[in-house]
Amino acid sequence: MTKSKAAFLFASKTLGRQQLFFWTFTFKDVLAVKDTRKRWNHLLTLLLRRWPNLQGLRVFELHKEHGLHVHLLTNQFIDLNEARELAERAGWGRIHVKRIATDQAGYLAKYLSKKSGPNV
Repeated sequence: MTKSKAAFLFASKTLGRQQLFFWTFTFKDVLAVKDTRKRWNHLLTLLLRRWPNLQGLRVFELHKEHGLHVHLLTNQFIDLNEARELAERAGWGRIHVKRIATDQAGYLAKYLSKKSGPNV
């Protein structure tokens, strides 16, 4: 197990003791990894300025058909309309969020850290 995966699993179990929200951020167009990371850093900066106590885990997931998208597991709900406005300013497309039960945190950690799927 890599250090990255171990840290992710530990953090997801810690977050799993709280109320959790599973976010997915996507683009209209397929972007290069470098461009996606730049846009993610921009969006994260905007999110943390608006919600300074926000905590979570981020995973980039690569799909052959539609490129990268980002999954974010947060410990609090943030206003979806405000998040969409910030995401649009940072060059993002669609946003989806759903509340997840804390007992699903372990499964989610395994799914998001699997070798054949998302890149942690």
